Order: sequence, then structure tokens, then C-alpha cells
Amino acid sequence: MSRSGRQQLAYRNYVRKHIRERDRRLARARAESDRNFKAALKATAPSAPKIRTDVEPVADPAILSTAAPSEGESNSQVEP
Repeated sequence: MSRSGRQQLAYRNYVRKHIRERDRRLARARAESDRNFKAALKATAPSAPKIRTDVEPVADPAILSTAAPSEGESNSQVEP
């Protein structure tokens, strides 16, 4: 193998090694981030469900309807 061939092979191995190291660092960082996220979720999880006691007002459907009745509909519907 010529000198330039050995240099090219060495450079390819060098690049491959550093790419592998970078991928491992990223995978470890991602795993640690996931662990921290899950721990934070567990720490903030409520122990009991919250019950709401306030009542929101409900709009009258007759007020919300702004469209005129079509030919097939009539205004003789009984409103409760």
C-alpha cells in the first residue's frame, strides 16, 4: 500500500472514530435529558384529582343562531 493510501485509510478511521464518539455523546445526553424530564414529570404530578366547583354560564342557543331558516325549516318549533 502506498503512503497516500495509508494516509487516506488512517484519515477515514480517524473520522469514523470521531463520528462514533460524537454519536455516543449525543445518545448519552439524550438519555440523561429523558431521565430528567421523566423525573420532573413525576415530581409535578398531582396526588389527587382537582374538583372544580364554579359553574360557567351557558349561552342560549336561540341567541347564537343568526342564520335565517331555510325553506324546509319553520319557525313553529316549540321552545322549552
